[in-house]
Order: sequence, then C-alpha cells, then structure tokens
Amino acid sequence: MKKGDSWCHIPNYVKHTVEETEKGVTITIYTENGHVHEYICEDVSKRNKKDWSKGYNEWKKNGLH
Repeated sequence: MKKGDSWCHIPNYVKHTVEETEKGVTITIYTENGHVHEYICEDVSKRNKKDWSKGYNEWKKNGLH
C-alpha cells in the first residue's frame, strides 16, 4: 500500500476528505481507532476565486499523493 504525507504524521491514517469552503478547504483525516483530525485551511488568495477542488482533484487523479 502506498503511504503519503498523512501517514507520516498520523501512522494509523485510514482515509481523508477535502471539502471546499468559502474561505478555503477543510481537510478531515480519519484513523483506524475512530479519531478524526480536522484541519481548516484558509486561502488568503480566495478573493481571486481560486478553485481548490479543481487542483486537488487533478492531484488525486494523477496519483501524486
């Protein structure tokens, strides 16, 4: 199984989700033992209408994780 950055910091990492918000994205990381780590990432350039999900989806599709 390929392990990325999340696994390096949270060894019992199972999966993650990324949700776009008005101010940026919220990354939620789920672990084997049921813990949930939530990271709220605000994009200071959001006023430029940058689309986080487009870049993230491209990254995920290309397997760059």
